[in-house]
Amino acid sequence: MKGLKLFAGDQHSLGYPLYIPGEVSVICENSISNDRLVKKVIEECEEEEFDYVVVQWGSWGRVEIYQDGWKQLKPTQYLKRQDNYELSKLWYTKIDSEHLRSSNLWKNVYLLENYLSGRNIKHYFWMVKNNYEPVGTYIEDDSHIKQNHQTDTGNIFRDLSRWKNMETDVSLIGKDMKREDLTDHSILANKIIEVTNDFS
Repeated sequence: MKGLKLFAGDQHSLGYPLYIPGEVSVICENSISNDRLVKKVIEECEEEEFDYVVVQWGSWGRVEIYQDGWKQLKPTQYLKRQDNYELSKLWYTKIDSEHLRSSNLWKNVYLLENYLSGRNIKHYFWMVKNNYEPVGTYIEDDSHIKQNHQTDTGNIFRDLSRWKNMETDVSLIGKDMKREDLTDHSILANKIIEVTNDFS
């Protein structure tokens, strides 16, 4: 396929598109939330026509919320007292839960796959296995999280998604991907090329 291709994801997707032949467009931001990622992909698809779209889903602990403008939150902002500390502290100690994270992830996946299918845009989704840390991993005092922990026993968006068994970096390249390792990116690119060749 010789047309324009779109690759989207977090910092793990900055390297491998360089090894994809042809014309490529890349939407990659360090620690981007899946909420923001979906919006960016849709905005790009409204502006350009793509042969196909490849999306790497980021950490399910990151979110985008609105308070005097859109703000992205991630657990380390609370732990390390970074930007949006007070807002992230409120989110990760009072609201966050594994059930909410899972629901939000699969809602985004289902939304985007249906948008792309509706536009007849071929697409491939994958995820970084280590992005799916359990609740409390980065939280110093996670007593509230543990108290409100809910096992994700039912998720209609995941159940309906054709990507509910999507591949990870481990299944694609045989190990945890190191984003600084160009060899890992090269191997991943070859796997993506194999998959997308079926789109022809």
